[in-house]
Amino acid sequence: MIKTDKKIVFLVEDNPAYRLVIKVVLEKIGFMVMQFENGRKASEMIEHIKPNLIISDLDMPEMNGFQLYKFVRSNYVEYSVPFLFISSTASKKKRKKASKLSSFRMLNKPVSPQDLEDAIKERLNVKEKESSIVKN
Repeated sequence: MIKTDKKIVFLVEDNPAYRLVIKVVLEKIGFMVMQFENGRKASEMIEHIKPNLIISDLDMPEMNGFQLYKFVRSNYVEYSVPFLFISSTASKKKRKKASKLSSFRMLNKPVSPQDLEDAIKERLNVKEKESSIVKN
């Protein structure tokens, strides 16, 4: 396992340029970022490293964001890793499903650095509150 004081984010995005832009934003706000071009590669790494957050595109080859979500929830229940979906999809059905699964609104591409930071902080804060409720 990797030992770090920083929170680890799995960034799952098939577009290399967009992945780089998001990585830079995440690193500026203090996260350690592990990048994956599809859900399959992220699913292989989660066996070895527990992320604090998974940010995933929806539409990717090999394993899309929904499939990754299902894999993590089925195989790593004890992790209870929060998901944040980012996509440029126009499909209302996909958008609604992504928001429902992540318990948080889906972010639209291109996402501004400030909107991304606010969404991450809100999602992690909600997750931390949920964890403290369960522990008490």
